[in-house]
Amino acid sequence: KFNYHKTIGITNYNTSIIWPKNTAINQVKSLVKAYTIMKDLTDTPALSLGPNELEIAIREILTTIGVNQISSIIGIEELVKNNFPQIAAVGMAAADGREPRIIEANWRLNDNDSLPEIVIIGKGVMFDTGGLNIKSGGGMKTMKRDMAGAAQALALSLLIIENNLPVKLKLIIPSVENSISGIALRPGDIIRSRNNKTTEITNTDAEGRLILADALSLAVEGNPKLIVDFATLTGAARVALGNDLPALFSNNQDAALKLWNISNEIADPVWPMPLYEPLRTAIKSNIADFINAAEVGGGAITAALYLSEYIKKPSTTVDNESSDNSTSVTKED
Repeated sequence: KFNYHKTIGITNYNTSIIWPKNTAINQVKSLVKAYTIMKDLTDTPALSLGPNELEIAIREILTTIGVNQISSIIGIEELVKNNFPQIAAVGMAAADGREPRIIEANWRLNDNDSLPEIVIIGKGVMFDTGGLNIKSGGGMKTMKRDMAGAAQALALSLLIIENNLPVKLKLIIPSVENSISGIALRPGDIIRSRNNKTTEITNTDAEGRLILADALSLAVEGNPKLIVDFATLTGAARVALGNDLPALFSNNQDAALKLWNISNEIADPVWPMPLYEPLRTAIKSNIADFINAAEVGGGAITAALYLSEYIKKPSTTVDNESSDNSTSVTKED
């Protein structure tokens, strides 16, 4: 139970577990550990958990299980210099000490470089005011949880490593605070992404897809077999499916079907959603390549279509998409 901030009314229970015969005890403990980390990070108030504190937590959690390849790029100047302009743009209004950043960790089983690479990405918006398109009080009160995708990505990475799955793993967490100030991103601004595509800002409260675009662009610069992206991306997904059923988008229907079947087997369901191509026109801009928030129905789909523009590998050939062997899965929480 999350009670770190309570000083009264706390009940401590002395509990013991009787393990059934043939229980995979280590796997259960690993799952409980990952789930607890995910929930505790998501429940921690933004005052105690900004981008810097998230990075500290990631480093502490991963180094304790033997991950030593962890790096970060911090602050507006460094992000721009290293070509993460959309992460910089979203986070540029944050206060000192809460600078935007991108955090990356790499691990591979037994240092085997021939294993298939998977990339796990998590949206780390530590608090979302909505920016200049400010949220209402009711809409803002749970926005400490807009980094749940990052917590989920970290938890899944922990499970993969502790269970020694035969993969090369890359974890990417773009982390920002979507704040308000005189230098905040404005509606009407045009920003350029890591893969050089441009976006006209039509709503500063559609910021998660902007930072994820830079992270996805980084992911496809390698040769991953699978990209999995976790994000509290849209309220539209909740409108379509309710509070308890995450939306699943994928450019590989076989992968989506496998995940859907597995999710039902373990009673943790997701629901496949379409990348409905006719809606792609809704994210086109007259003065840039895209807009970040479509003004039509199907907001979860248009957000996923926007992200899909960043998993096409750079190419000068017309057959760009068909030459991309990677698979991307986006899960909206």
